[in-house]
Amino acid sequence: MELEEIDKAPVSITLIQPTAVDTPFPQHAKNYMDREPKLPTPQIDPHQVAQAILHAATTPTHHVKVGMMSKINTVMHDVVPALAQKIEAMQANRQQYDEPPRDADGALYKPGRTGKVYGSGGRV
Repeated sequence: MELEEIDKAPVSITLIQPTAVDTPFPQHAKNYMDREPKLPTPQIDPHQVAQAILHAATTPTHHVKVGMMSKINTVMHDVVPALAQKIEAMQANRQQYDEPPRDADGALYKPGRTGKVYGSGGRV
């Protein structure tokens, strides 16, 4: 309903669509699985997403895809959706480490306190 009224307001809504971003998100999220989650590769630099957000804040647009995989995944879903879903299903097992969760509660009930921008990429 709010979107129907958006043309009357001095506001712009942009959907930022990144592919997997190299942040410590898997370690901060509550984990209900028996194994440690990991993000799919390739992962993009978090600064690319920040730049896309800043650009959208100054240059109104409807959708911004960040990272090549975001663009490829979107095209796959548009052109051959059944194949895209099969590929995603085959990748599911690669998105967990073979180890128990480091902190199953993550940062749900407490702050993460790491201060890290990057996740598995090993950067600070």
